[in-house]
Amino acid sequence: MLRPVVLSALVSTVALCLLVGAGCTPQPTLDLRPGARLLYEVDYLGLDRYPFIVTVVQNDSVVALDYLLDHPPSSSQGRITMTPSALDDGFRQMNFYADGRHDYTFEDSTTVWVSDAVYEAMAAGRPVMVNLGPSTAPDDTMRTTGREMISVRIGDETVELPVLVGRTDDGKGIWVWDNPENPVILKLYQRWYLTIRAFEPPPGGE
Repeated sequence: MLRPVVLSALVSTVALCLLVGAGCTPQPTLDLRPGARLLYEVDYLGLDRYPFIVTVVQNDSVVALDYLLDHPPSSSQGRITMTPSALDDGFRQMNFYADGRHDYTFEDSTTVWVSDAVYEAMAAGRPVMVNLGPSTAPDDTMRTTGREMISVRIGDETVELPVLVGRTDDGKGIWVWDNPENPVILKLYQRWYLTIRAFEPPPGGE
């Protein structure tokens, strides 16, 4: 599995635009090199809101993320490492975090990202078995119900990113960035919402 840096894809797009001339606008993207931060908000149906902050530590054949679920006094934080096998074909999602400090290494689960196998099924419109949690929940069938755009703030600018929308038979849902190199979950519904609000590029990024 290859995970080129997204910035290189953007550079290639710009070069192509220069070749074909005016009227070609590079699509917005997220520079997910180490140091980038994804700033999410957890919303319990308007009754309680608090931040979930994800910092990219590594993004190549392995993805490692530092996370902070900032909800005192029950905040949680730690590091999650997703191995190549998890990123290739993991179908389980880690969407619940215990209080305190916890570090995890996943061999068959992902978080924030979906695996290549799940993304490919969603992009092709094929049903796929997933488990969006909690850990005691049974596996479920998810179907792609369409494509949408999600707004993400980057500095003073708001960009629109394309997402694939997946819905499970039991009513859960995920909105996955339509990007095979980094299929990041930008929104999640599981009787509560997790939604990206802003993105901070890595130091030195634009």
